[in-house]
Amino acid sequence: MKIHSLSGVLKRFVFVGILVFLVSSGIIAYEENEQPRLFTVDELQADFQQMSELMEKGHSILYKFTDKPTFNQFVKDQFVKIDKPMSLAEFYRILSPVLAKIGCGHSSLWLPKGYWNNTSAKLMPLRLVFLDGKAYAWHFYREVEGIPEGIEILSINGKPIPEILEALKANISADGYMDSRKLYKINQAPSFFYGLQFGYPDKFRFVCQLSDQSKPRSFVCDPVDLKTVEDAKEEINTTEFNPLDFTLDLEILAPSDTAVLTIRSFVYYDNPEKFNDFIDEAFAKINRLNIKNLLLDLRNNGGGNPFCTSHLFSYLIAEPLPYFAEEYGKYARLASPIAPAKKVFQGRLIVLINGGCFSSTPHLCALLKYHKIGTFVGTEAGATYTCNGAAQEIKLSHTGFIAVVNRRSYAAAVNGFPKDRGILPDHFVMPRIEDLVKGRDVQKEFALQLSVQSHSL
Repeated sequence: MKIHSLSGVLKRFVFVGILVFLVSSGIIAYEENEQPRLFTVDELQADFQQMSELMEKGHSILYKFTDKPTFNQFVKDQFVKIDKPMSLAEFYRILSPVLAKIGCGHSSLWLPKGYWNNTSAKLMPLRLVFLDGKAYAWHFYREVEGIPEGIEILSINGKPIPEILEALKANISADGYMDSRKLYKINQAPSFFYGLQFGYPDKFRFVCQLSDQSKPRSFVCDPVDLKTVEDAKEEINTTEFNPLDFTLDLEILAPSDTAVLTIRSFVYYDNPEKFNDFIDEAFAKINRLNIKNLLLDLRNNGGGNPFCTSHLFSYLIAEPLPYFAEEYGKYARLASPIAPAKKVFQGRLIVLINGGCFSSTPHLCALLKYHKIGTFVGTEAGATYTCNGAAQEIKLSHTGFIAVVNRRSYAAAVNGFPKDRGILPDHFVMPRIEDLVKGRDVQKEFALQLSVQSHSL
């Protein structure tokens, strides 16, 4: 049972992090703009002030994670860096950290139209993945003799990996500055984020560690162009984030007491009935087959419509429970207790999560965690029990950047959860580089083993 839907997605995308990735990686094709140029100090300062006014007038949590004097001083420090004409990438390094400083994953900066069409885009010739503070070569975009996939990268063009990683994270918006979300986003498009931060060199010099016993080795590679990176995406077989993956899938495993329900998105704003019908059919089948173990795979799910997440919630609860902590506009009725569905699941629930769980997905996870429904496997979710919405966006007058801020917060009906941490797994399972290279889904393997143990009890 599978559904793939893109209807209405681009009209109603509300989780800005995914859009930033789509735009920055060229997946969304914008028409060409003017040729690359340097913007004057006056133009850059005017755009900076335009964005600052938008934040001050409308953001719902501007000083939630940083007190007002400290935040305002940071804004001033960034502003004084505009001391010469700059390119779009240079200005990005000034603007993006300001929005990231808010601590709101939904507030971010979109690149101007045509950016990737007009830049030289001399991109890193390998796809990095950052794991536990280290960087590894996951895939190569061009063949490099004698250098295998999976090697640890110690430095790039003279900069050590810790310095590179901290610089990249400073540009990434995340709820409460959460590393799980920042790392997740960086790992989706490291070549693009690296280029925006450090430019587009003619050569890349990597220092790598081939093994624990060997001395570090350096090698020099030519960059690759945008098309090479884009084409490689089709060849890379991973379980990682696909921003256009709207899969709904129910798989019944043998023996037939275990099922895997995969939900990659709740973005069904224009057609929630399509999502809800799938959920109804899925749980009818689960009930009919007397499924004892259900793996709910929410990894890489960037959120979406609360009327969809709450409908799924109704199949996992044994008594009426509220979804939202307060009445929020058109979602007001979700603050009242939601009745359990007629064919509610009564077996063992195992929920797979990671840093790609964002927006309304952690709402659902927080509710399940709070009411002790299910066991969580994976890594920290990419957002907290509360998120921000009601987005307001403006196009900056001179550079064309799109600044997005959010004017309202939405909290799940839970208590005692930290405001700066994502939903935590009961069993922390982080893939190793060798797992990624081999294409092993160790998180799912662990969850399936849990279900086997449950079956044997």
